[in-house]
Amino acid sequence: LAQDSSPSSRKSRFEHSRSGMMASRSLIALAIPLSCMLCCLATPGKIRVILDTDFGDDIDDTWALAYLLGVQEVDLRLVVTASHAPVIRAQILAKFLTEVSACPPIGIGIDRQGPGDRDKVILTDWAVPADLASYAGVVHTSGVEAIINEVRIGARDGLPTTIVAIAPRTNLAAALERDPDIVQHVQIVAMGGSLFRGLNYTGQPVAEWNIAADVSAARAVQAASWPISTAPLDSSALGHV
Repeated sequence: LAQDSSPSSRKSRFEHSRSGMMASRSLIALAIPLSCMLCCLATPGKIRVILDTDFGDDIDDTWALAYLLGVQEVDLRLVVTASHAPVIRAQILAKFLTEVSACPPIGIGIDRQGPGDRDKVILTDWAVPADLASYAGVVHTSGVEAIINEVRIGARDGLPTTIVAIAPRTNLAAALERDPDIVQHVQIVAMGGSLFRGLNYTGQPVAEWNIAADVSAARAVQAASWPISTAPLDSSALGHV
């Protein structure tokens, strides 16, 4: 068959390739460390997970959430929206979770002010306020407080909590500032940064979004004493979905 080499076809193939690359970033960032934790469980049980996500833009966070929902060993305790427009992201999140018949608690994160904070969330028009208002699960108006409370609940039962961080670290830095003791009960699995390679494992390192969007928060989270497993672009961009 002849291959269509028109500009529109080339653009379509590029967008498809980019979509696959973006889909892989957060998915690979959490899949490998999480799989290792599952293998290391000394006794049968589920991993308590909080997902901190800038859901509603690139497709990678959607893939990551779908992965977590599909892993039987994961107890998804809370999903917190991060970055700018956290309420709009919560609406999108609520609609997605309703569509897939899931209803973990949703926390609305801090409305970050910084680079890109005036950008329209890609899926803004897909959801409306009613999607969040009618959501079957619990909705916490303070995602930061919800993170702290969920970690405390786990700690009372002697259970650690894994926070999967695939967004700017604003919420986590705020939780750390309000309750520094949570570091004793939390481990972080994160996607962020660019050390030696850029997107798609090509080119020079770039200012990766999850770090560049809130540098001070990223520094605070990285400097805390909780265990952190991080997948930068160097590794997370290697796989295509």
